[in-house]
Amino acid sequence: MILYDYWRSSSAWRVRTALHWKGVSFERRVVSLVKDGGEQHREEFQTLNPSRQLPVLVLDDGVHALTQSMAIIAYLEERFPTPPLLPAWPTPRRRERTRSPSVPPTRARDGDVGWCQSRHSSPRKSCRT
Repeated sequence: MILYDYWRSSSAWRVRTALHWKGVSFERRVVSLVKDGGEQHREEFQTLNPSRQLPVLVLDDGVHALTQSMAIIAYLEERFPTPPLLPAWPTPRRRERTRSPSVPPTRARDGDVGWCQSRHSSPRKSCRT
């Protein structure tokens, strides 16, 4: 599998965490969200994900790709059930599913490129690169 991600993407961080937790080996390809106006806007990346967002997980067949972190994590849970990402009981599972889309506020404020770009006209000046 190939994971296209960037260290400042909170969604990609979530997928990397799930891959490591499950012990799934993958190749990591970095797509900078800030270099040259954002490498996600390049034509070769747009063929992987027309929405030009990270993360993208290319499956072992080299043809199919998944986008959206929660969809990728659901796929990983189905394909690699052990170790599980969620508790076995319904109530704790519900609680974790409610929490999982959120990003800790300090993570978003300090590093997430999307958060920075939505609040500043020049993310390079106002957010760490």
